[in-house]
Amino acid sequence: MKRNSRKFLALFLTAAVSITPAAYSYASDQEVTAEEKQTQEQNEKTEGTQIKSNTSVEGSNAEEASVDQDDNTEKNTAEDSKEKEDSADTDSEKDDKEKPDSANETSEAEENNDADEESEADGNNAADEKSEAEGNKEEAAEEAGSADTPMLQSIVVDDAVYEDGDYNIDITSSFRMFRIAKVTATVSGEKITVTLDSANATYDRIYLGSAADAEKSSFIQGTSNGDGYRYVFELPVEKMGQTITFVPGKSADGSWYTTKECFLTVPKVMTKDETESTPAPTVEPTQAPTPVPTEAPDPTPTEAPSIEPDASVDDAGMKLEKEDGNEFKMFVITDSSAKLYGDQIEVTISTEKQNYDKLYLGSYTDENKENIITGVPNEKGGYTYTFTVPAEKGGQKVNVAICALSSGNWYAKGELTLTIPELTKTPEETPTVTPVPTEAPTVTPQATPTPVPAQKPEILEDGKYTVNVESSSSMFRVVNCELTSQKGKMTAVVTLSGVGYDYLFAGTAAQAAAAGESSWVKFKENEEGQYTFRIPVSTLDEGISIAAHSVKNDTWYDRTLTFKTEGMVKIDTENPEKPVTPTAAPTPSPTPVPDDKPESESAHESDLSGSTSAVDNSTSLPDGVYTPDRFTWSGGSGRTNISCSKVTISGGKAYATISFSSTSFVYVKAAGNQYTGAGTFTIPVTLNQNNTIIGMTTKMSVPHEITYHIFVYLAGADKKGTDSTDSSNPSSEDSMISTGNLKLDETAPEIIGLNLESEEKLEYAEYFKIFHYENDITLLEIDMVSDTERTAETLEDTEQDSTAASDVSETEEQHAEDGSSEEAATATDTTEELYSGNVVKYLIVPENQEVPAGLDKDTIIVRQPLEKIYSTSEAGRDTLEQLKLQDFIASEGDYTDMEFRDIIQNECDLVILPADVLKSEEGEQILKETARKMSLLNIPMIVDRSEDEENEMAKAEWLKAYGVLFDCSDLAAELISEEK
Repeated sequence: MKRNSRKFLALFLTAAVSITPAAYSYASDQEVTAEEKQTQEQNEKTEGTQIKSNTSVEGSNAEEASVDQDDNTEKNTAEDSKEKEDSADTDSEKDDKEKPDSANETSEAEENNDADEESEADGNNAADEKSEAEGNKEEAAEEAGSADTPMLQSIVVDDAVYEDGDYNIDITSSFRMFRIAKVTATVSGEKITVTLDSANATYDRIYLGSAADAEKSSFIQGTSNGDGYRYVFELPVEKMGQTITFVPGKSADGSWYTTKECFLTVPKVMTKDETESTPAPTVEPTQAPTPVPTEAPDPTPTEAPSIEPDASVDDAGMKLEKEDGNEFKMFVITDSSAKLYGDQIEVTISTEKQNYDKLYLGSYTDENKENIITGVPNEKGGYTYTFTVPAEKGGQKVNVAICALSSGNWYAKGELTLTIPELTKTPEETPTVTPVPTEAPTVTPQATPTPVPAQKPEILEDGKYTVNVESSSSMFRVVNCELTSQKGKMTAVVTLSGVGYDYLFAGTAAQAAAAGESSWVKFKENEEGQYTFRIPVSTLDEGISIAAHSVKNDTWYDRTLTFKTEGMVKIDTENPEKPVTPTAAPTPSPTPVPDDKPESESAHESDLSGSTSAVDNSTSLPDGVYTPDRFTWSGGSGRTNISCSKVTISGGKAYATISFSSTSFVYVKAAGNQYTGAGTFTIPVTLNQNNTIIGMTTKMSVPHEITYHIFVYLAGADKKGTDSTDSSNPSSEDSMISTGNLKLDETAPEIIGLNLESEEKLEYAEYFKIFHYENDITLLEIDMVSDTERTAETLEDTEQDSTAASDVSETEEQHAEDGSSEEAATATDTTEELYSGNVVKYLIVPENQEVPAGLDKDTIIVRQPLEKIYSTSEAGRDTLEQLKLQDFIASEGDYTDMEFRDIIQNECDLVILPADVLKSEEGEQILKETARKMSLLNIPMIVDRSEDEENEMAKAEWLKAYGVLFDCSDLAAELISEEK
């Protein structure tokens, strides 16, 4: 088409030149335009050759479209030219008549010459186009690389370059029921393919997205790898160094874990997989020789010299400290180092736990926390953080905020600080000149007299001592002190001269105000009305900061106490001879001994209100007077004490003589009657069972009736009960359980009023026990000390506490009888104390089932059904989900920042704490504070220690503990059987 067009154009030009200059000018313009178009077409062809393979199709289509457009243009031009040719021919015929024949010959010759030149030009152009296309093809091939040599692919993450190959990548999971065994990554081109192996088989598919997503259709189905499942998926490069959400699921029932968001933490760094076979050496493409000759390399390649720090310290001993100066136990730094580079100090710290995964150098109150330091998982199971600070910060404290891995919340209970090591540039070494020693004059040493004040012993021998105490204030004077040393720890019971202070705190006034009431030491009044306090003693002969709370001013004051070794005397506990002290030794109150005189039933009349009903007080015991083997009671606020001095059996009927700690009780309703008296009553009772009584007191602003339950136990009254005592774990004298709280019971303890039915067999678990009693009542015991940071209570501690409790009880009872305002310990205090033992015992009671009175003083009573749970334990949440009880979770939270308002508003009936609460001093304080509040709210709490168990089967057996709590033991047993 182009060839014919050009031939026609030549003929047209010949005719046009012979006509007018204007026609010649027009033809020239058309020829230039055609040449420009031809050049443009060639350029487009060249550019099309250079386009990469992935766009060749588009380039080809564009080129075809361009050619079609050119053909149309040429076609239109030909039609226009034909019209002009016809017009020119008409004019030419006229001119031919006027011109000689020679002109026509000349025109014809020129036409032939033009045709030959055009033919030659077309041939040359075709050859040029072919040569140029081949050149472009070679150039494109050179850019793309040889077909025989594969192109080297790589991706870049920050400054790290990862070429095609296999890598190890340490991706971690925040969800403990989805543990990761191994993760590898394969880099191919611009793609990262991840192969993730889980360590357990609870879940067999995952969805990369949020738990809140309604549709989870594009999930990744795992394939079994023996212990768990293998998942293969592509990881976008931009996700390196970030945390991504995922949802684990079960294909068996189509369920997804949506209780909370789960996270996969992807590090920025991958390491080459050394386990893969060594690949054949890659043939590098031959490079053109460089102008400068390359020397042969040394056998050992020379690396660029590393920059040596100006100064460094490998074991910096850094600690994250709270405002009171104590270490923050939830973030224990195990390794720390610092290096000085010019005006910057590079700090590296490591932990062994993954409680917190992010750091911020600044205050937790800062709204915009920029330059956050993300921890890198280390081989010890914690995180390693590296950051720099200005050198002038050396030796100073800097604020640090930390972010919890589980919740994503920043710790906000006070400022935390790190002390940056002080580093100075090491001076250049100078030649050391060894000085010539000069003989010093000989001085005859004088004998050093033995100081009168005894030197402070390095370790005080275990025992009790009387100690003199110096105070910084005359308004805060210690008149007596008894110090106890045991296993390197010292405590002191100090007696103050006055009663102006009601609380003490080991620390400053500011720290006391911030700590909360659960950390304060409340006074106990002795027999002489003086205030005594039991406080920890950290050192001798040095001042200890003690904060004292003024009753009158409701203000904390800073005081300093010094416990002096001078004059210290050890007390012989077998034959105590206390040294003279400012106060006289108290005279103990005699223990009341019941007489043998039978008591008659107290004066009474029928109780027409029907508040109580008649009881069966018959017994097979012979007539006589008996001392109860056990007497317990419950009810009221716990401020009034009830005792039973004797049981009189007359005519085969049992009558108990009971006394209230206050004479303000003027009548008692019992057994369908109303008995009158002045605090002491003899009433009919059913032995070894609960008896309901109602006492009326005039102590309050208006007379008030209070309901109580009493339990009178005589061992010979029935054939139940065996001797299940344990000398290494004794119970208190008034306990209804035959064992104490020092350790888990190896065999079922005897519970007064309840028959043992069976013991739950546990094959693997070590931190709990289950015993079944009559009426579907279950005893659950949880070990709160073994393998934790808590200090275990010993048998000696129990004996001391028992003696102290007995003394306090007698004192309180005496004050109550005298009408004193000091009353017995409340039920809240008793419950709170139960949580502080080595073992916590829970009595799980079915709905509407009665339990022997007084067991609430020995166990935490858990009333079924449990339907609203507040959980801060991931393990607890997972177990509830396994048991299909996830709907029972009314609210969730972090145990370090519990929402007690949620517990109250949701009317929760159980609180679950994680095992971490037992592993630090910080957790110990949280446990005490939570125990205090839960006791006030009468809501039981348990610590789930399943994650502390040694193996998966031991963890699985915790399903049994939840089975008895939620009355689904059959399902729990079935799930455990499946795990096996």
